[in-house]
Amino acid sequence: MCLGLGGDDEQRDLMGNLVPPNQKARDLKSNLEIILGVHFFVAIVKMVIIGVFSGLSDILSCLVLWCGLCRFDYCNMMIYVILVLFDCFQLLIVLGYYFQT
Repeated sequence: MCLGLGGDDEQRDLMGNLVPPNQKARDLKSNLEIILGVHFFVAIVKMVIIGVFSGLSDILSCLVLWCGLCRFDYCNMMIYVILVLFDCFQLLIVLGYYFQT
């Protein structure tokens, strides 16, 4: 994904940015870093309170967001949004079940 596992292609910078960032992109990156920190904190709290396996999807989401931040990659950001929507949908199902009974 973003780790750049090497390869024989020496003409590409696998760890570099896909698009050179402008000032607005740098400002938005700082906002996303705050979101990453909060999401990582929530994942750790979920793992401590509920159980280790409850926060694994959040840790995966944090890794995808971190990879997108490192490279300014729009595709990774969209994958992060989809993963967060899945988590929200699962939360709505659990809350709906509790409100129903």
